[in-house]
Amino acid sequence: MPPRFRTAEHDGSGLELSQGVTLGGPYQGSLSWSGSIDQVHSTISKLMVRVRGALGTVPRGPVYLGDHTALLTTQWGGMLFVDTRDALLAPSLLLQGLWEPDVTKWLTSTLKPGDVFVDIGANVGYFSLLASSLVGPNGGVVAVEAHPRMAELLRRNIVANRIGASTWHRAAWSHRELLTFHMRTNFAANSSAGSLDSASLADLGDTEELTEVQGVPVDDLLDHMHRIDVIKIDVEGAETRVMQGLTRTIAANPEVTIMFEWSPGQMKMLSDDPQDLISAFTDLGFRFRMIDDGLARITPFNLLQREYGNVVATRTSS
Repeated sequence: MPPRFRTAEHDGSGLELSQGVTLGGPYQGSLSWSGSIDQVHSTISKLMVRVRGALGTVPRGPVYLGDHTALLTTQWGGMLFVDTRDALLAPSLLLQGLWEPDVTKWLTSTLKPGDVFVDIGANVGYFSLLASSLVGPNGGVVAVEAHPRMAELLRRNIVANRIGASTWHRAAWSHRELLTFHMRTNFAANSSAGSLDSASLADLGDTEELTEVQGVPVDDLLDHMHRIDVIKIDVEGAETRVMQGLTRTIAANPEVTIMFEWSPGQMKMLSDDPQDLISAFTDLGFRFRMIDDGLARITPFNLLQREYGNVVATRTSS
């Protein structure tokens, strides 16, 4: 319940405020005051100390800027613009300053100063910004995002954090083609070249709009790069198409590490067989580990039994 203020004249000295607040949950107790503005400010300051003590260390912010946009700080120190309408990434980032803790931890332990990171399906740039902080000025970051609104926020985040990453508003694909892109209204992070049926959208309380986005092989975007160390692929079911457009890059970087989202249901939205994605890796000598299982190895057969996960693929024996 919002605070209740009672105002009254007080001997010409201004306003006298009176309020009673009951705190529940981790802030158990009550607080009340009646006095001058200075006394109120002092009481609020004490209350904030109590709240911070209950919450522990949290990111500063967030701040709502209007136009469905908020600015927040991540737990690792990045500044991030997000779209407040997105019910997938935005709640976790706004309340916790963190997204996909297991993937965040893995990337933090994997990237080294001087590495080059490619973020395919970068969304607003959470992992691109994290990667930039890890690889430093001698490394590099390339970010690719198909969704127009997310690509706009991605560019704003790169500029706001003063990093030198390259950003591309393109759909990573197997070949050059103008694609119909399905933009989800409430779950923008799940937007894809594939579409949910109307019944599934209704179950989620979501709708979609169609737009056109240029599809390109990521090979064409990376031709000028001399080395690629880590690639992240999170493209809502289009992972097989992305791999088909990465053949030159993978051939030129035999020690590259590729982390990808495993979501067979979304692949089927594009009429792709999940086995084809596994074959795209195993035919090139990659082996798999599951981030969700503490980087335990997983066989292609067992991976096919999973409905979802984040997978690390390497061609080394480690």
